[in-house]
Order: sequence, then structure tokens, then C-alpha cells
Amino acid sequence: MNIQLNKGNQFKKIKISQFNLAIFVAIVNLFFMSFIYQYIGDKILYWLFGILFGFVLQRSRFCITAGFRDIFLIRNTTVTRAVIICLGISTLLFAFIISYTPASYNIEPKLYPVGIHTVVGGFVFGIGMVIAGGCASGTLMRVGEGYQMQLFGVIGFFVGAIVGAYNYQWWYKFSISKSPVIYLPDFLTFWGTVIFQIGILIIIYLVALYWERGTLKFSERKTEKKSNMGFYNRFIKKSWTYNTGAILLALLNSLFFLILKTPWSITTGITHISGGIVNKLNFDLSNWLYFGSSSNLFFQHPLALIPISMVIGSFIGSLAAGEFRIRKARKNKFLIFAFIGGFLMGYSARLSGGCNIGAFLSAIPSFSLHGWVYGLSILFGSYYGGKILLRYLL
Repeated sequence: MNIQLNKGNQFKKIKISQFNLAIFVAIVNLFFMSFIYQYIGDKILYWLFGILFGFVLQRSRFCITAGFRDIFLIRNTTVTRAVIICLGISTLLFAFIISYTPASYNIEPKLYPVGIHTVVGGFVFGIGMVIAGGCASGTLMRVGEGYQMQLFGVIGFFVGAIVGAYNYQWWYKFSISKSPVIYLPDFLTFWGTVIFQIGILIIIYLVALYWERGTLKFSERKTEKKSNMGFYNRFIKKSWTYNTGAILLALLNSLFFLILKTPWSITTGITHISGGIVNKLNFDLSNWLYFGSSSNLFFQHPLALIPISMVIGSFIGSLAAGEFRIRKARKNKFLIFAFIGGFLMGYSARLSGGCNIGAFLSAIPSFSLHGWVYGLSILFGSYYGGKILLRYLL
């Protein structure tokens, strides 16, 4: 069933069936949440946040991979600057949360040892996310839109994550256990660190702007007139800006941090799902160092709800906008490279304490030095990933 919506003097057809299906899926999700609440209790909040993260990512096309890759590939920093805005807002909000919540609240910023494993993990992750066509959040979001290539990337990610968990003990002895956790406020006053970090982000923003335009002037963007646009076209059909996505993700991550006492992360959940699958195949993982310290193993880990619900959130968003369709890869080699890229991301995420969500987008606002080192390492990895992309895929 198709209807026509008046947009100025133009008529545009939309598939109302997809919008109706989005409403149906959303309602089913609400019933599902009310049903499983009696079994998992407050853990249902992880599912809810995953839905919201997936929806915002899909509607805004906020892609951290593009934020690194496009710097070198097409000399564009539009997404890069949106990522910086997200980091800046998160830094301020995390600062207030850390500063004003009582010690008894037991809030846990994203802190992780910084060392050789951080550099290797970030570099390999940077290569993997470029050739896979997305990072952890990006591939999950694309799966919700129906992309076959990113589905292979997610499968590779799951495989790489469990291999990385198996190999974690070696990396722990080689580097992680010997590396310091560097919390930046330990070297400056707390609010001095906040001001310093915001200043660094502003400088990076200006450098990114100059890299793209050769000037520091902010050009005025032509905005589409919205006077004749209905609610559906303005807020659902029309993609949100990258900056809108950045602001909403920063707010959601901060709420996640405040309510659940730890910042947003994805790969921990993926690794525990992978571990649960392997465990069901009668492999004994009880002596693995990575899982040995966890009291909530495998499918029972609350973060295992995040990657699944993010796909559903993206699915709802793509349906609501009438954008969902099964998108097959044009060539089989794209699927192979997506799997390899996903594997590299999954493995490397176990070295560096997360992907570019947990170890970057959540770590930098947590004032952990490893977030900065990881981000710089991803930048170099993205450069070489772009070389591989141009040589073998484009």
C-alpha cells in the first residue's frame, strides 16, 4: 500500500507498510520487554538502551569508521568533527557524573591499562573496521538495515572475539598486567583535566576543519525549508544530521553511565555471547582468564543484551523511514573481506579493552589515557586499512 505525501510542490511516495511494520515491531518489543522483565529485572535497561542506541545510529548514520577513514580516503572530516562533538559533550557530562555522585554509588569509569596491547589493538582494529565497512556499532546498525556484507562482518567479529578471549591470557602476561592504568586527573586537578581535555578536543576540531577546507572559516550550510514538511518527513523519513546523532549518543551514553554505573560498551557483550555459544558446544571455558574473573558468564552477562537490541533498534529505525531492504554484496570478495575485517576487530578488541565505543568513545570521557592512545592507533590503522580498501576492494 502506497500513499503520497505533499512536500512543497513535489509528491513523494513512501511505503506505508514498512512504517506500519515498524510500529508493530516496536509494540512487540514492548511486550517482550515486559515479559522478560520478570526474569532479568533491572537488566532490562540494557536492552532498552541498546534499542535507543541502534535507532539513533541508524537515523543519523553516525559512523565512527567514517570519522577515521574519510580523513585519508576523501579528505572529508564531517563525521570526524561530529565524533569530536560527541566526545566533548560526553566529557562534560561524565565529569559532572563522576564529580557529584557519592562514592557509595560505586560508579565505574572506563579505565584500562595502556601499553603495547593498546597500540596493537587499536592499529589492527583500525584496519579491520575499514575493510569490514564498519566498526562494532556500525556493522550492527547495518545488519538492522539488511546489509549482507556487514552480517559477515558481525559473524567475523564474534569469531575473532572468542579467539581473542582465548588468547587473552598471553596478552595479559605479555603486556596488560605490566601496563599502568593512567587516570588523567591523578596528574592534574579534576576540573583542570576537564578544561585541558576540552581544549585538546577544540584544537583537534579546528585541525580537522582546516584539513578539509584549508581554512578555519565556518561556512554557512544551506538548510532545507521545513515549513511544508510534515512530522513524518521531518523527524522520521529524513535522515538526522551527524551532529544530531553525536549529541543524542553523548546524552544516551551519559544516562547509561549514570543509571548503570558504567559507560556504554559493545564487545564485552559480543564476547560473552560467543563464549556462551562455544560453551554450548561442550568446550570448557572455565579456565580461560578472560571469563574467569566474571561472575555473570556468557548469556547471563547484562552487556550481552546490548548488541542484539542495537540491531533491533536499527531495524525499527530503517523500517520507520521506509529504508529497509535486503542488500546483497555485489561481489563475494566483499563478504570475505568483511569477515576478515570483523575477525580482526573482534580479536583486537580483547587486547585493548573494547572497540571504538568502549575503548574510545567511552574511555576518553572517562579521562583514561588509554582512550587517547587507542584513538591515535586506530587513526594509523585506518590509514593502512584505506590502502587495502583501494587496492583490493574499490
